[in-house]
Amino acid sequence: MRRPVKIFLWSILALVLLAAGAAYVYYYFRSGGIPQVSIDKEKFPIKGVDVSSHNHDIDFARLVDDGVEFVYIKSTEGGSYKDVNFNRNYRLATKANLKVGVYHFFRFETDGEMQALNILHSIRGKKLDLPVAIDVEEWTNRSELPTTQIVERLNALINYLKGHGYEVIIYTNLKGYFRFYRDRLEHCPLWLCSFRNPPIDDNRVKPLFWQYSHLGSVDGASGFIDLDTFYGDRAAWDAWLAKTTAQRNNKQ
Repeated sequence: MRRPVKIFLWSILALVLLAAGAAYVYYYFRSGGIPQVSIDKEKFPIKGVDVSSHNHDIDFARLVDDGVEFVYIKSTEGGSYKDVNFNRNYRLATKANLKVGVYHFFRFETDGEMQALNILHSIRGKKLDLPVAIDVEEWTNRSELPTTQIVERLNALINYLKGHGYEVIIYTNLKGYFRFYRDRLEHCPLWLCSFRNPPIDDNRVKPLFWQYSHLGSVDGASGFIDLDTFYGDRAAWDAWLAKTTAQRNNKQ
């Protein structure tokens, strides 16, 4: 290989590594520290993960062998984007007998019903064990838009999904909890991303799920993976699953 080509390739690699490092440093300070926290696994024994195409090809059977019991799979984003690995991830996760849910990344500037239609188009005919999660966060979104407008679009999405028989859960971080969820979306259960233990100093609401790490590692997935837990013990998990299954069957 000629020397100028080598220099060019090494320069590209250096820029990629520099960008990755800068992104991590930015996230580190944005999140207030390392994006993970240790949890009491006797108190919170139910292990879960959430995945998207960024996690590449996942061996879901090995996830089960590593103790994972539920998975949230990215389905869609905004009004038209569909995760390229969604159908594969859904098929293999259900085959592995995991409890399966889907999540949608909410775009602040896009009509809520349009986003609901995008979700419904992707999940039509698929059995879901967990509520449809709407990922609500300022990260990569137009955070300068008025909160009332964003929540109005969120409620339009939520009502449309509920009108088609789906339960909805809101995923957000601590900043999003106080800006969007509290006093506005408490009619939906909460999936909270927090790198604190306990996850939040607010007795008004208890999360249903807790995302406690962006730097997790599990058999069957390469690189970092998000780790989640049901916010309760196994008896509470079994009771919640039985209740949600009964509710779903009554709607059918």
